[in-house]
Amino acid sequence: MNQRLSILTIGVNDLAAMRNFYEQKFGWTPVAANKDIVFFKLNGCLLSFFGKKDLAQDANVAEANAASKSFSLAYVMKTEKEVDDLLGGRQDAIRQPFL
Repeated sequence: MNQRLSILTIGVNDLAAMRNFYEQKFGWTPVAANKDIVFFKLNGCLLSFFGKKDLAQDANVAEANAASKSFSLAYVMKTEKEVDDLLGGRQDAIRQPFL
């Protein structure tokens, strides 16, 4: 398996403020954005910000409390066969976090 990270998504309370911070303070330009999510291209991966509640719902987990962090890591593959080969028939592993 290729050791890489495709997307780091961070759940935030105020998407507009986070987007504004990276655009205004760092001068970053989003590669894609809408009212629910924003993506910035980094060195070989994407950094995205998504509403904390929406991220929890998307991951089918309870929303993170103030003591925990809300994020997801993505490894993007080109084909379904690559996913099948990686998981070895264990598609249930996709939604089961390793804690």
